[in-house]
Amino acid sequence: MLKDASVNSFPDIAEKDINGKEVKLSSLKGKVVILSFWASWDKKSREANKSLKSVYKKYHNRGLEIYQVSLDRSKVLWENAVKTDDLPWINVSDLRYTESLAAKQYNVRRIPSDFIIDRNGDIIGKDLYGERLEEKMRELFR
Repeated sequence: MLKDASVNSFPDIAEKDINGKEVKLSSLKGKVVILSFWASWDKKSREANKSLKSVYKKYHNRGLEIYQVSLDRSKVLWENAVKTDDLPWINVSDLRYTESLAAKQYNVRRIPSDFIIDRNGDIIGKDLYGERLEEKMRELFR
């Protein structure tokens, strides 16, 4: 079956951000996207966000966006973490914790977990952190 050019190769996500506005992952078509799954209560997730901030700062103006899905249950804790850690990118959640629909769509088994989606809508990387993530970004933004 031929792939319809208007259809992405990734499952779409449509969740609400901390302001209650629904944001679709597919709205970022044409950008390089890091789809990141995390939770405010997870120490490794919070650490991973620090390196994501560095990558975001370096490549955002060149077409990088981060669409981050929180696996939190508490809106207060989630909002507090986004504000405390000063996360400048799209951050959404259905507040269903381990029952998150988005996490199920992407078969997320642990956090943090991420997927790299290229400008064509193809998933081209998974669970890249630190130097491996930097290397992939350099490759994509040559």
